[in-house]
Amino acid sequence: MTKRKVAILSNVTVAHAWPKKNNLNFVFVPYGTYESDLPTDADQVVVLLNFDELYPDYVNRRLGGADECEDYVDRCSRLYTFIKENTHASVLWFGAEDFCYRFYTHTIGHVALTDRKIDAINAFIAQMLAEGDVYLDLKFLIAQVGIRNAYDLRGKHRWSAPYSRMLLAAMAEEICKQDRIRYGDTKKCLVLDCDNVLWGGVLSEDGVANIRLDPAYLDLQRYLLFLYHHGVILAVCSKNDREDVLRVFRTREDMLLKEHHIAHFCMSWSDKPSNLRVIANALNVGLESMVFLDDSPFEVEAVRAVLPEVTAICYDRDTVYANFSCFSLPSRVDGEKVRLRTETYRTNEKRDQLKRTASTYDEYLASLQMKLTVRAAAEEELVRLAELTQRTNKCTNGTRYTAEELRRKMNGGYRLYTVTLSDRFSDLGIVGAIGIEGAVLELFSLSCRALGRGIEQQMLTFAEVEGVNKAAFASTQKNDDLHDLIASCFDVICR
Repeated sequence: MTKRKVAILSNVTVAHAWPKKNNLNFVFVPYGTYESDLPTDADQVVVLLNFDELYPDYVNRRLGGADECEDYVDRCSRLYTFIKENTHASVLWFGAEDFCYRFYTHTIGHVALTDRKIDAINAFIAQMLAEGDVYLDLKFLIAQVGIRNAYDLRGKHRWSAPYSRMLLAAMAEEICKQDRIRYGDTKKCLVLDCDNVLWGGVLSEDGVANIRLDPAYLDLQRYLLFLYHHGVILAVCSKNDREDVLRVFRTREDMLLKEHHIAHFCMSWSDKPSNLRVIANALNVGLESMVFLDDSPFEVEAVRAVLPEVTAICYDRDTVYANFSCFSLPSRVDGEKVRLRTETYRTNEKRDQLKRTASTYDEYLASLQMKLTVRAAAEEELVRLAELTQRTNKCTNGTRYTAEELRRKMNGGYRLYTVTLSDRFSDLGIVGAIGIEGAVLELFSLSCRALGRGIEQQMLTFAEVEGVNKAAFASTQKNDDLHDLIASCFDVICR
């Protein structure tokens, strides 16, 4: 596996204590020589400009009426322009921090020594960055590590290395987190127990009216809604009567999670591993993409033993949130896309009923009244198409792109197509992507939500009409069936 190159551009020394990461190749670029030393082939450029290093006399000069903040902003603008004009890299930019002036608090107390100018600078940087580039809040990261743990005075005075190993490790982990987000390396589905997880008490014993929705349970529901709005599929797996559980979601007005937020309900007295398989099959997601949350150590250990590919979390009110770091989600999301996807999963039960009543598979497909559209991709669809290439493991030729990479390829004559689908039950929205380079099918990706309808064959037929005679393919360990289908149509170029 080729490591992605990450250039760390900084005006302070960080290389001496920077931790290694298996999937990333870090190179270090001094701020003073970035015009000549910045690698043009970097996949990401990380900017870390220490304000105190640039303006060591800032506090005293400010008292005399001088203000270097405008110069700092100008430096940032020129640096950002240079990066964007000379590389194709995405940019991660750590904001400025003023905890470096912490010693002054011994004499004047905890006042805003910089008159909140640093906050204004950071607001400018966040506004400056284009879509696909990310502002990282260094002050918040320092607060998490602890101000006393974040700095190394000896390192500052000897080697111009003001940050501690602990803070540098936190920075490196944040860069890895953003890399996982950019390339869609995340869990997709969270399966929830109900009793003493979503609410307090046992529903079958206490009844709908008497289960407790204490602040801790409501806080968890707020967090689950946050995950939902950022694209995580929510499902319920509970040993309760189905109608009782649905009654809680429908009638308890103090429930923040509502029925329409849940893609699938599985209420069964069978063992939880078996029920998780049922949910995975209903949602057409891999077990390795699932997270299971339950308050019972017995149930959690059963899932870990039988389904080790599922991430199983034992609910604890005070520690549960840290366990959700297995999700790596973009901060900007398309709410309409999330709604359409959940609606598709929720209406799958109606499709299954239709399938059971149809005498043949072709009759079932005809009764769905599907409408498939393949059209040239629009600029505003690139983020969704990139996400599709990154998150799809089953019905894909293995090609993965970011939105910026797709944008560059389109500017070079690449033919990119968006595939949308609707049927009699719902609008599934964007479900597929096709990319053609010359006579080669270079990109093929179809959402698991659209499988089992013959869509993949229709997409390949479209590519054939467009003059394709070869197809690129890279294994994901789960796309063997698609390889065979592609090979029946085109010559395969294995990568």
